[in-house]
Amino acid sequence: NAEYMGGNVLQKSHMSWVTIFAAVTASLQGFGLGMAVVFTSSANDAIKAEMFWTPFEESVFSSLVCIGAMIGALFGGSVCARSGRKFTLIVILIPSLLGWGLIAIASNYDVLCLGRLVSGFAVGMASAATPLYISEISDNDHRGQLGALTQLQITLGILLTYVLGLGVSWRVIALLSMVPSALCTLLMFALPESPAWLLSKKQPEEAKRALDQLRGLDSQAEFDQLKADSDANAHISHEHFLHKRYRKPVTIALGLMVLQQFSG
Repeated sequence: NAEYMGGNVLQKSHMSWVTIFAAVTASLQGFGLGMAVVFTSSANDAIKAEMFWTPFEESVFSSLVCIGAMIGALFGGSVCARSGRKFTLIVILIPSLLGWGLIAIASNYDVLCLGRLVSGFAVGMASAATPLYISEISDNDHRGQLGALTQLQITLGILLTYVLGLGVSWRVIALLSMVPSALCTLLMFALPESPAWLLSKKQPEEAKRALDQLRGLDSQAEFDQLKADSDANAHISHEHFLHKRYRKPVTIALGLMVLQQFSG
């Protein structure tokens, strides 16, 4: 399909079911993120009755997921850049299984806290890799719609955890919290790597194959544009963001992100 504007023909982007499936699969990490964030809200009373902890210990346990997430986000961003978005989404399963497994079998407060910290690490990695992968596999016309899947999955994870908290053991909820990450990992093996990341690693042939798989057809025009963007971005360094010209927009963007997080 094509549209005419100012005498020029603009090719409309094509979104295949493979692209949709890949975005939904990656966003499953968001589902697990939502479950992790509100786990303590639905489980703390039951854990308190079993562990007999103090209000201070309860607060520490609840907040450890945030500390783990900060570390995991930094680590996840580094792994994404070095080893790829797909690889990162797959290996998130390791801290996810370890963290939730420790919580599920915990017999004392220390093991619970360790599990909460490690599961938070998985949350941080997911928050770095999931939106990045989805944005890079999406076409221009549907990037906003597919990008919203992550937030939708987070909300669904929150809802499910609250519902389960009405009558399901907190240990069972911890075990169920492994499922989204495990399902994402299994499905990701059948999906391609981000074409943009492959181009950044000087692998144009693999990037073209990945893009064709995502679109379900030959995508030469989109690939040419993606390659041109990648070549242009290769000349951008961190020093560019410190230039006076970009100081104001970068400050506004970062400021909005910080204020959003601190507003809850």
